[in-house]
Amino acid sequence: MKVKDICLSIILHGFLGYLFVVFMNHLTKLANAMNNFFTGGSLMLAGVMLFGAISDRVAPYHEYKFSHPLKLAGSVSFVLVVIITLLI
Repeated sequence: MKVKDICLSIILHGFLGYLFVVFMNHLTKLANAMNNFFTGGSLMLAGVMLFGAISDRVAPYHEYKFSHPLKLAGSVSFVLVVIITLLI
């Protein structure tokens, strides 16, 4: 495990975190435009699951366990970017 791999994981997952915020912002606007709460919620749930599946396969670390340091560094950077973006 190299420092380059850790930095790549942090940058990649940070970018995916920002894309998640933008995607959820778009889905929230779309779901709020619908009159049916169940349909909007279903759309958001399907969107989150689809984004999770795609982002898990995009990252080159999908074969590692969750407790692997590269996976942990990426997950922490993803969560930090989402929290910081939502608080700003």
